[in-house]
Amino acid sequence: MSINGGPPEPVGGYSTDNYTEYALEFLRGRAEEPDKPWHLWLCYDAVHGPWAVADRHLQDYPDVPQVPTPEDIYPPRPTKATHMRDYGVWREGDQGQPVGIRDGRTLTNWEQQYNRGVLALDEGVGRVIGALEEMGQLDDTLVVFTSDQGFAWGQHGFRLKVAPYDANIKAPMIMRMPGQIPAGTVCDAPIGGQDIPPTFLSLIGMEQPWKMHGEDLTPLLFDPNAEWDRPVIILEKIPMSAVVSQ
Repeated sequence: MSINGGPPEPVGGYSTDNYTEYALEFLRGRAEEPDKPWHLWLCYDAVHGPWAVADRHLQDYPDVPQVPTPEDIYPPRPTKATHMRDYGVWREGDQGQPVGIRDGRTLTNWEQQYNRGVLALDEGVGRVIGALEEMGQLDDTLVVFTSDQGFAWGQHGFRLKVAPYDANIKAPMIMRMPGQIPAGTVCDAPIGGQDIPPTFLSLIGMEQPWKMHGEDLTPLLFDPNAEWDRPVIILEKIPMSAVVSQ
């Protein structure tokens, strides 16, 4: 762990639990100044490879059934672009199950380990929400639960991110702020992580310090059915001369 840019030092323990404790320590300090605004970014890595599992969860989900195999997990894929037609990191095992080409792990085993790792993350989020409730600040706090990207499990032959498919890039986005965001509603508009900073600034009444790539999502937060025609990704044509000069 590195604090304020200092040299990294080993701290031991399980990272997800450590991050939760650091967050709770921060919140205890904020409880002493209830009228002072604060911002907490809690970035768990429990299910970022290699998906290390807490000892207490190593025996969870013992009887996982066979995970449904995506239809196009194995090549060829004649309808895809040339580079995707023969791409793949899976092969069919002796029992018909998908097996990783490099490591020999099955799709079921991998998803079992992944979901075991999620359990500690769920516990940590629950403890943080509980702390906010004890502080009396839960209903005055904007809570955002999201991720950096999705992660394909066999879809189109992948077992990773870095591809423009829903399974590779689609991430959760759950936001809670009583009195402003309608509870229990779902918004189908496509958005991206770049939209979060402009939205935060708008909610606290601050102007953007410079032109940002993202969009202010507050119209969607207040009305999930509001009209929304803003793209998630904007592609711009770059002159080849500019590419060569760089």
